Amino acid sequence: MKKTLSMLLLCSGIIYAAASDAIVTIDGKDINTDYLNVVLERNYPNVSLNQLSDEQKKVLVQQVIEKKVLSKEAKKLGLDKKERFKKSLEVLSDDLLVAQLVEHEREKITVSNDEIKAMYMAIKPTVNTQLHLRQLVLNTQEGAEATIKKLQDSKHEEVLKIFQELSVASLDSTSVKTQGDLGWISVEKIVEPFRSALVNTKPHEVVKTPIKGQMGWHVIYLDEVKPQREATIEESKAALENAVKNEKLQKIVQEKIDKLKRESKIVESSK
Repeated sequence: MKKTLSMLLLCSGIIYAAASDAIVTIDGKDINTDYLNVVLERNYPNVSLNQLSDEQKKVLVQQVIEKKVLSKEAKKLGLDKKERFKKSLEVLSDDLLVAQLVEHEREKITVSNDEIKAMYMAIKPTVNTQLHLRQLVLNTQEGAEATIKKLQDSKHEEVLKIFQELSVASLDSTSVKTQGDLGWISVEKIVEPFRSALVNTKPHEVVKTPIKGQMGWHVIYLDEVKPQREATIEESKAALENAVKNEKLQKIVQEKIDKLKRESKIVESSK
């Protein structure tokens, strides 16, 4: 597959743009940041281009290039003229237009403070348990186990110094930058097997065994715990406003559907 893609890339006029908004030009057509953001929106709804690292942007650009040259090849073969493709394109177009219409209606919705307060009383939002974690990612299991033993034999103040000293050797770039401090993380955002490993761990304790991850062996230290509590109206205001908007939007969209169906000539087959 890589050889095929390489040949296609060589046969295409691909130029990495040095100016303008274009990131790359393929056969004279610019691929700009707006296009890349749409690609992200379709595949990773909560991620924008400015959140990606330079390396991740390069990977994204390569993915776009590969899709573009393959798309060009598919058109050469006339695959875009096939009935199946046309129907698929029609369905996709309908989905995109409906999504745009819903977003258009959503942008017009306003929410009052009274509505936010009413939603707060109705759902009583909570802040989930949060853990303050420290982490090192080491090359070998033996090295990780030795580090855990050292942490277990140290007082809390000494533990912080150990993390500061050893973080420079961590395979995790985040740990290097923060001296092993991952900050506060909500429990539901911690993935397995890390979450299970932390269940019986108390504050100022290290997880007893290293955890094998993609980058290496993880040494996890639980610094502090904030138990689940009722959220204040201020800290949950954005989520409450969003909930009110969703409630209103659902009603608006259903009313629009009912109205448009009445105004349309719809004949259902009896087959």
